[in-house]
This record gives sequence, structure tokens and C-alpha cells, in this order.
Amino acid sequence: MQFKVRFAAGNDSNAFSGVWSVWAHKTKPDLYICAHPIGQIKASLHCPRSDRPTWKRHFGFGADAKGPVVEQGVAQTGTRHKATWIGKEIGGGWTLEWRVFVPARSLRLKPITAPSKTVLAPPPQGDDCLIFLVFVGTQGGGDTLIETNSIEVFHLANGQLCDGRAVRVAYAYATEGKWPMPNFPNHAAAAAIDMQAFNASPNELRMFAVPESFDGTLCFWDLRAEKRLLRPNLSQS
Repeated sequence: MQFKVRFAAGNDSNAFSGVWSVWAHKTKPDLYICAHPIGQIKASLHCPRSDRPTWKRHFGFGADAKGPVVEQGVAQTGTRHKATWIGKEIGGGWTLEWRVFVPARSLRLKPITAPSKTVLAPPPQGDDCLIFLVFVGTQGGGDTLIETNSIEVFHLANGQLCDGRAVRVAYAYATEGKWPMPNFPNHAAAAAIDMQAFNASPNELRMFAVPESFDGTLCFWDLRAEKRLLRPNLSQS
């Protein structure tokens, strides 16, 4: 059976963060992650197989992605691939591939009803940050819950790729500034935006940012964005 899981920070069928999907290819040892329901931009992990003996990892627009956002994004760098990573080896044949950071201060002000079959993890509070983690192991890997960096890890979902490689999705909590996290860029980053859709959207939006990998994993910041009208500075008139 094809492995699929959808998850978010939330409770009582309410999602307070973005909703994320991880799924496996039906016939190839490949694994994907994306913010739901975007789909056109995703991270892809291609495990070694007989006709491709090396690992391939890339984040960017899918081969079949179309539209103004895709065209704008490709034009910025000349390629649909935007980032890569090497995977963080944690022992026992396991690698930590992806982490999604959900700071408490970036939760939705107004939750949405979570899509059907979404697995919810309790939202972080105060200065805490919820971290979703996606691991890939060896073929026939066991069910032992993985621990990393001495923080408590909670189980979310188990599965496997078509070649039997194990997949684990888990979550943990850490206090911002007291546990290694990727830095959010302090400079203006290139962004691909459909301005017509942006202008027609609600005042509270979800976005994600992809910082440079700092330990071999690909990381995502799950964030809240707010549209605000800039008022002129009357004191200078």
C-alpha cells in the first residue's frame, strides 16, 4: 500500500499551522514532502535503485508544474530546482531528511478545519517550537522510535517505500534559541508570488521558507504572514 500522511499543529479537528503532506511513489523508491495543497513545489528524495545507483535530493518545482508562479520562480535562477541536501546520518542505517519548524508565534490567529485524515500534533506554546521530522531507514527497518539530539521524539506515522525502506514521521518540541535551528534569512529573499491570488486572499496567510541546510537536512519554516496596509508617514509631509 502506498504510504501517505498529512499532518499539522492542531487539536479538535482545527489546524493552527500549515498542513503538510509526505507520500511515497507507488512504483519507485521515492519520497516527497510539500505544503498542502500546493503540490507543484516540493522536496523529492530518490533512493538508489538498479538503474540509478546514487541518491538524488532536490527541492523545487515539479516537472509538470505550470503557471505564472512557476515561470517567475524558474526565471529567477534558470532552473526549477532551488535547493538540495545530503541527509543527516543518525545511526542504525537511518537518515533524518526533513524538518518542519512551527514556532508558537507563527500559529494561525484563526484556525481552519483540518482536511480529512490529517494527523494533528498539539500546538507549541510560549517560546516553544514544534518540529516535524521525517526519517528514512534501511529495508525492513524496525519499529524502534528514533531519538535525536537528546530531545524527546513522539511518533506520528510509520510506512515504507516500494522497495521496503522504512519511513518514520515524528515530532518534537524545543525552545527557540535553546536548540540548534536554522537561521531565518535576515535579507530579502527571492520569492515567487501570484499577485492576483495574493491580492484576493484573506489578510492572514500561510507561507513557508527554506533556509540553507546547516546539518545535512532540508528544513522548512512554517510561518504566518499578514497583509497590512502601509500608511504614509504624515510627519514628513
